[in-house]
Amino acid sequence: MDQLTGSAAAGAVAYLAIFELRTALVEADSRMLRDSEGLLLSHVVALGAGSSQLVTYWASIDHYLSSQERIEAMLEDPPCVQGRVSQIASPPKPWWRAVKPTTLVLSAAALLGALEVLTNRYDRLFAEPQLTLKPDARFELTEGDEIRRTVTLRNQLPATGHSDVKLRASWEAQDAVGQSSQGELQLSEAFIPLLPGGDARELVIEGAAPGPGIYKMKVSASAEAGLLRGARSFVAPDVSFRVWARDPRGQVVYVNSNSVQAQYALRVQIGEPASKGLDCNLEIRGIPNLRYDARFYSPVGIYRDGDGLLTAGQEKDVVSILTWSTGPVESRREIQMELTLAGTSDTNWRDLAKDALLTCEARTEKLDEANR
Repeated sequence: MDQLTGSAAAGAVAYLAIFELRTALVEADSRMLRDSEGLLLSHVVALGAGSSQLVTYWASIDHYLSSQERIEAMLEDPPCVQGRVSQIASPPKPWWRAVKPTTLVLSAAALLGALEVLTNRYDRLFAEPQLTLKPDARFELTEGDEIRRTVTLRNQLPATGHSDVKLRASWEAQDAVGQSSQGELQLSEAFIPLLPGGDARELVIEGAAPGPGIYKMKVSASAEAGLLRGARSFVAPDVSFRVWARDPRGQVVYVNSNSVQAQYALRVQIGEPASKGLDCNLEIRGIPNLRYDARFYSPVGIYRDGDGLLTAGQEKDVVSILTWSTGPVESRREIQMELTLAGTSDTNWRDLAKDALLTCEARTEKLDEANR
């Protein structure tokens, strides 16, 4: 098939005329065909053995009739086939062939842009607050010290800011009978109007240390993100901390007993270092017939004043005193000494631990090595 002329896109084909060609078409013939009004398409079909045909398609029979004489005179023959065209069919074209590459590229860019806009709008409207609070690790203080710690606040949303960020810090303790106590701590920034997406702040927590004991430091925050989302609260992991008494503190703890003797743990907490050791005194009131059996153990060096209990008074007014000294003790430590006492079968060994008074104080002079 060759020598295509005209445009099939001008409209639907209404009439067909086919002519036998005696000779090949020349340029003048092709020009005349192109100038024919209503000609939609013309082409030559090579039939083999040197014969060929000219096929023409017309917008209407009227258009064909207006040009019929000229074409028949040019070709020196009437059409061998002519008639109205109906029931034209062709295979469906795949949609992707009907779309131009530029259209695909522009459509993809528009879709991506729309998705980005929707995502940004969604975050601004519906994003749920996502904050993390990471405080310092556990720590120790001495009575009278100031608390000064840090906590890192981070916005986990990369592109969405958090507004109205409110923070709170406090300490809390629970005593042996379950009663809790707490106190407020100060933050370098307790309110942040806007924390941008992906941003982080290191905040300072300050305040006076509570009395001696074991505590938990608590940090919490609340914030808003999407306009149509409410505020959400966040809680940091609790941080344990201990406050040591500045002066030594003693405690007598019952361990076990039989009918005539008992074992006790003597615990002493030291906040400030006792570089020259401690002088300790155990006072027991109202328990007669007590004896110290010379069994006394401590992880630090011990010097005892005498070989037994110093006792004064009678019966319920009796006072028994045991004194000793220790070697050097580092700061913020708890030392434990094991003591065994003997008595009678009617001795209330548990009440002894409750009523006994253990006191220690740092030595001002170095213990004489000869007396150890």
